[in-house]
Amino acid sequence: MTVTQTLKATLDTSQKVNWLDANWGAFTRRANSDVASVLIAMLEEGIDLALLKNERRFMDEVERRSGVGEITDTDARNTVMGRLEWVFREGRIPMLRPDYNTDDEEEA
Repeated sequence: MTVTQTLKATLDTSQKVNWLDANWGAFTRRANSDVASVLIAMLEEGIDLALLKNERRFMDEVERRSGVGEITDTDARNTVMGRLEWVFREGRIPMLRPDYNTDDEEEA
C-alpha cells in the first residue's frame, strides 16, 4: 500500500489575479507572472507533498514548466516555498502584495 499526501487548492478569479500580479522573486514582471501561472496550475492539479519536501526538485519542476531560470535562486526559492508552506499550514490562499515592477525589462 502506498499513502501520499497532496496539497491541492482552487483559486478564485480574484486570487488568481492577485497571484499573477505578485512578485515571486523572478527578475521581470513577465517572469513573475509565468511562475505564478505554473504555481496556480500545480496547486489546482495537486502537488505531492513528497515533491514539496524536496525543495530543489520542486523548484526545478517550476523552472522547467515556467521557463524562468532565476526561480531557483535562493531568494525566489524562499519566496515560493514560504508561500506554499503558508497555504499548507493555514489552509487558505494568502493575498499577496503586487509587484510594482511594471516593465518587462530586467531590474538593474
